[in-house]
Amino acid sequence: MMSVLLTFAIALVIEGVLGMVYSGTQRRINLPYGADSIGFLGARIPVVQIISFALAAVSLVVLYLVLKKTRFGRALRATIQHPQAAQLVGIAGRRRPGSLRRPQRRSRS
Repeated sequence: MMSVLLTFAIALVIEGVLGMVYSGTQRRINLPYGADSIGFLGARIPVVQIISFALAAVSLVVLYLVLKKTRFGRALRATIQHPQAAQLVGIAGRRRPGSLRRPQRRSRS
C-alpha cells in the first residue's frame, strides 16, 4: 500500500514541476474537422471522438498482439505469472524493471 502512495506522490510532484515549467495555459487548435460530426442511428457523433476511439482500439490491438505473439510478451507474462518457473526455462527475471538488454553471459574458464 505504501508503494502506491509513494507512486502517487511522485506523480503529483512531477505534474507540479511540469506545470510550473510549461505553464498550465490551455491553447485551442482549430482543426478543419473539429466541429464536424457524423450521424449514426439518429445520434450525432463528433469526428474527434471517432478518431480518438479508433486510435484507442488500434493501440489495444497492438498491445494484445505484442503480449500474445512476441517472445518479449510471452516472457513478460511468464515472469509475472510465475517468476521461478520463468527463470527455470531461461528467462532472466532479476533484471532492472524497464531494461530490455540481455544479461551478460559469464565465460567458463
